[in-house]
Amino acid sequence: MSRLPIQWLKTHINERTTYINNAGVTTHPAQFSRDCLEVHVAAPGGPELHLLVNHLKSQRPSLHDSLSTIRRRDQAERVAQIAAEYDLNNQNLAVIGDLNSANGDHSLDALILNPALHNIVEDLPDNDRWTYGGSKKEQIDYILVSQALSSVPRNVSIERRGFYTKGCAANGTCYPEVKTARAAASDHAAVVVEFQFP
Repeated sequence: MSRLPIQWLKTHINERTTYINNAGVTTHPAQFSRDCLEVHVAAPGGPELHLLVNHLKSQRPSLHDSLSTIRRRDQAERVAQIAAEYDLNNQNLAVIGDLNSANGDHSLDALILNPALHNIVEDLPDNDRWTYGGSKKEQIDYILVSQALSSVPRNVSIERRGFYTKGCAANGTCYPEVKTARAAASDHAAVVVEFQFP
């Protein structure tokens, strides 16, 4: 959803990649588990805002895909290639979405360690950066911005009121309607940024 006019968009859902498993069998699955959707919107004040919307491979291996970390790494590398097609010093670009790793497995290195991209959650104190509260609280959802967009004044927050924890409705840390995990908006909290364009 966008309140701003969408100028154009481009899907990468049909891109394929190649893997050879331990038995020497070659497969050509889709590059992206869901997509890397390029969306161009008209930002206030005139500059175009370029978004790369992602939901990278889950950490859970499945019967049909035991290569979750390798696939997520390859997806992150492809997203970094797409981002590099932009002038990141002068164009407003953000890589956004559930990247499904706190990068302990280094699958996100192509994005997280990219000097041309800034993780805006780092604006927050260390103990307030988590977006997923599984067995440990960690950041796996991101907004990574280009150098140009990083220079625009902003307010960053994590929206956790749609996230269920035991007793959250009683203590006011979630919306009153979120009384069970089933009623939660997600098991992820949302990264929120408000840019103040001149």
